[in-house]
Amino acid sequence: MPRKFVHYLEDIVSAADKIQLYTQGMDCAAFTKNALVMDAVL
Repeated sequence: MPRKFVHYLEDIVSAADKIQLYTQGMDCAAFTKNALVMDAVL
């Protein structure tokens, strides 16, 4: 049974929430120096 469209949207929102959590308090320079965070986010 195919997934409903809303489930894909929930996945996108969940991923965006995690990105905000992982990058909280980081500026661009800190982000680009942190390979672990970059791999998790990109």
